[in-house]
Amino acid sequence: MVGEMGRIGSNRFIHDERLLALQVQADRDGTVARLDQLRQEISADVVIWLDHKGRVRHHSADPERQGLSLMSWRLVRRAVFDHKRDTSVVQDLNNLIIYSSGFPDGHAARAFDGIVLVGYVINDQLISNISRDTDVDITLVRRRAVMASTLNRGDNRLRSIPLSYLEYQLLLNDRDKVSEIRFSDTHYFVEARALDSIDPSMEGSIMLTYPQAPFRTIEQNLVNQFFLFSFMGFLLVAFIGSGLSRRVLAPIVRLTERTDQIAAGGDNTHIEIDSRDEVGLLAQRFNNMVDAIEQKNSELRNYSETLEQQVAERTEDLSRANSVLKYKERSLANAQRIARLGSWEWDLVNDRFSGSDELYRIFGITGLPGGRDCLLERLHPDDRPI
Repeated sequence: MVGEMGRIGSNRFIHDERLLALQVQADRDGTVARLDQLRQEISADVVIWLDHKGRVRHHSADPERQGLSLMSWRLVRRAVFDHKRDTSVVQDLNNLIIYSSGFPDGHAARAFDGIVLVGYVINDQLISNISRDTDVDITLVRRRAVMASTLNRGDNRLRSIPLSYLEYQLLLNDRDKVSEIRFSDTHYFVEARALDSIDPSMEGSIMLTYPQAPFRTIEQNLVNQFFLFSFMGFLLVAFIGSGLSRRVLAPIVRLTERTDQIAAGGDNTHIEIDSRDEVGLLAQRFNNMVDAIEQKNSELRNYSETLEQQVAERTEDLSRANSVLKYKERSLANAQRIARLGSWEWDLVNDRFSGSDELYRIFGITGLPGGRDCLLERLHPDDRPI
């Protein structure tokens, strides 16, 4: 904005009809007076009139510079050699001054002799005009001393950089670095740039400060929004997950219920699940298992029925054989009773002796409690060696 003011001011000089007329008349005193009058009209701090070789013809703030060359200034060299207008910050008059160069073209170039530099001293008021539409405070620093600053709150004025030398140098060397300061009970973020990065001939730096509160508010709002969206996302995921879980778990629950029914002896019916995913494959395997169980149960029932029939037939055969055996035993007993004969058996391996009922009646005993020895006692001594 200040550069634009300087360019407008320089154009005002080189196109002023009265100034051009005084130039044509070669009226130096009148030209100087008109230059000072125009400087006051545009509220400029300094006006310098140079010849085409960059030497001072008039300096509104330092008349003793008349005749000195300003070719060390870049904007003067660009005006003299390249015939281009420029705006630059120059360290001059113990201040930082924004100068804008101007010189006429075409017909006016023949009337106006030289180059005009219009300068504005960078001070608190000027910087305030630059930053009035922003929340950024600007501070111009030279050798750690504050030259001008908008970071003033009432009587509390910024006199020096509120950072250590090392911290400030780190800010100057790292364009992405941001530091923090506290001034007049307010917390600020701080950035810094060296002026020689803009113009190698410039000395000093510029410090930009902006309050943390709006950023903290934005940060807190972002955090709140993050948690809000996270909570909403959690609810959405829970809702979708609940629906999916019901859709996925319902067939599994049905499979579990059918398994419990089969384990409790229920009917082996298939479960119908129309799905081609893993659950559908599981249902198919379950139905195959049900078919296999039903087949095994059928085979087991058939085998049980066959076994029962075989047992019944075998029992009937045994019953008939037992009846025949009992009949033969009765016939043998009757034959022995009629013939008054007895029979006995001696198990030589186990030394067990048993006799028929008729044998016991012949000897007049009810049994042989002593076994073989009891029988031998009842035999004639001559018959015992047998």
